[in-house]
Amino acid sequence: MAKLKQGKLCPLIGEDCRELECSWWTCINGVNPQTGETVSEWGCAVQWMPILQVDTTKVTYQNGAAVESFRNATVEKLSPIIPMQPQKELFTINPEAEKQIYELPLEQENDRRSKEDSV
Repeated sequence: MAKLKQGKLCPLIGEDCRELECSWWTCINGVNPQTGETVSEWGCAVQWMPILQVDTTKVTYQNGAAVESFRNATVEKLSPIIPMQPQKELFTINPEAEKQIYELPLEQENDRRSKEDSV
């Protein structure tokens, strides 16, 4: 199978990449989030965006898991001390009141705009 060759077109200037002449040419040091191998190489910041976004997503998931774990441990430790009440159900708004809050102002605004457009 033929190996794909990456092009040198810069999306910012529409010409071949100028590499070290460009201020977006950056050295990245770290660990590849997809393979786990150590990375220390130069490349365009635009080229690095997808890899950095994958890494950011991975760290976000890890932070969410850590917060959830901390919450569970806290609840477990505090439940003998502070009795936990089951959460009450959320109250519902009267459907007529909800219509007055949300739908009527939108209808009035649409009527006003249609009158302005016809003038």
